Amino acid sequence: MQEKLTTIEAAIGKVSNGDLVALQTMATIASPMALVRELIRQEKRELGLVVLVGGIPVDWLAAAGVINRLIGAAVTMEQFGLCQQYRQAVEQGRIRVEEISESVLNARLG
Repeated sequence: MQEKLTTIEAAIGKVSNGDLVALQTMATIASPMALVRELIRQEKRELGLVVLVGGIPVDWLAAAGVINRLIGAAVTMEQFGLCQQYRQAVEQGRIRVEEISESVLNARLG
């Protein structure tokens, strides 16, 4: 039987620069920060990111220069305001955004 478990390092090692990746995150809670840290540590670049509602992970990835495209419904820190690094990267043209509703994104993902 083939082993189905892997380490975070090995999983992120399979991500190539320019890939489109998806993260399940809810702004300020339940975010896969170990995966985010590993994307940054391995210096991944020019990734597209799909999120329903992004927050801290998106801000970190924007600050580190990991993502250059985002598809999602919103990026927010909820009651704490805007994701400043993400906002700045979008304003400077370093991240392209395709903003779509959660229902349309769910339909796309199947």
